[in-house]
Amino acid sequence: MRINPSRALSVLAMILVGLVSPGCNSNSSDGGAVQTDMEVMRGLGDTGSATDMGTIDMGGDAPDVMVFPDLGVFSPHCDRAIGYGLRGQLSDLTADASHSAQSVWNGSEWGVAWIQVGAEGEASTVFFQRFNGSGSGIADPVEIGKTMSATIRVVGTQDGYVVAFLNDRTNDDPFSGLRLRAVGPDGRPAFTVINVDATFDVHDFGFAWAPFSGGMLLYSRGRAGASGVFSQAVDPSLNLQAPIRLTQSQGTATAVAYGDGVWGAAWLAADGGAGSELAFALLDDNGGVTEAEQRVSGGGVGRIAIAYGQGTFGVAWSKRDEGTSPSPFLTLIESGGDIIGTPPIDGTDRLGLVHSLAWIGQVGFAVGWLSTLDGGQTQAGITRISTLGIPLQPIDIPVDEGASHRGIAIAGNQGRLGIWVTNDPAPQPAGYSEAARSQFGVVGPCN
Repeated sequence: MRINPSRALSVLAMILVGLVSPGCNSNSSDGGAVQTDMEVMRGLGDTGSATDMGTIDMGGDAPDVMVFPDLGVFSPHCDRAIGYGLRGQLSDLTADASHSAQSVWNGSEWGVAWIQVGAEGEASTVFFQRFNGSGSGIADPVEIGKTMSATIRVVGTQDGYVVAFLNDRTNDDPFSGLRLRAVGPDGRPAFTVINVDATFDVHDFGFAWAPFSGGMLLYSRGRAGASGVFSQAVDPSLNLQAPIRLTQSQGTATAVAYGDGVWGAAWLAADGGAGSELAFALLDDNGGVTEAEQRVSGGGVGRIAIAYGQGTFGVAWSKRDEGTSPSPFLTLIESGGDIIGTPPIDGTDRLGLVHSLAWIGQVGFAVGWLSTLDGGQTQAGITRISTLGIPLQPIDIPVDEGASHRGIAIAGNQGRLGIWVTNDPAPQPAGYSEAARSQFGVVGPCN
């Protein structure tokens, strides 16, 4: 692992002089560990990553096209002590059972994909809809495809959007594997779909897009990723290039993002003797490795997420630090591939798992995570952290008593950060109850 000395010393110096603000989670305690993200910790269900959200302005600030009024008493969850937080209330994205929403912000609107639960034993349906800057739906939701997985990705392109998902074989559709479907700027899906051959055994995948250059898929294959990690380039017309095998060893969670003329690919490599390590490599536009693979040790678990801004890749992941319960960390990597450091992410005093990451402008990155509360509830939260590894005060997303957040996705900028949480009033050991709903809200300045 290569460490950049100057950047690492800068981070260390700031930590020593007390610039790192302490975490504050009023709902956390130091009681006995309670296992809540059952799908990850028991090895059941999906452990997909939340990839780079695909913002078209990959390196700068997405413009704030709308100024929110001060909601005052109508925004009780906005923390006025720090001047930032949830504005208004969370609202259900759908009337029916739904989960695992993913989104992309293109500077003026969000493109959102989510999964609507099917009947028992049947495939669920992937839907897509556009939302304006105030969070109102534009036109009606459209059906994208069928899936048995909880992993979907949506990216913004020069021609609209592309949704990636694991298609489920049906009587009318024999294909099983990764499928891409374009959505026009008007929110209508293309008639034709793009099937990624030989992906019937994909364990996890990431998908990102570079404006006018095309996209990149990164996926692991085989049971628990035992068949290795592959990259596959997609040209701007959605023509697939040949896949490239990046590793022969087991890879679980995967994530990919575009930087300045180079792709950053990350995955959890399960070939070490001390638990899964974070692996990172730079890729060219064809998906080939340009710099030697880098590793960060630590028992990685669950999802990973990646984003890019101001010459720095950020990889959010959860690891067991010296045998403790998993906690979220952010590995910072220069665009040339040098690892800067891996500071902890404040906000989770107990078991915490990363779910999403976004670049939100000059402030830096925003990390979406789940934390365990007393009684086994899981609660979503957000921590903003700079490219020097300095976190701001964490933000807890309110959760009703007895309910649990089962995931969080974020996309937007500092002034208007859209959040999508899966709220389950009757949480199950694995999967989602019939009462689960994807909920939408906006985080931003209180005034």
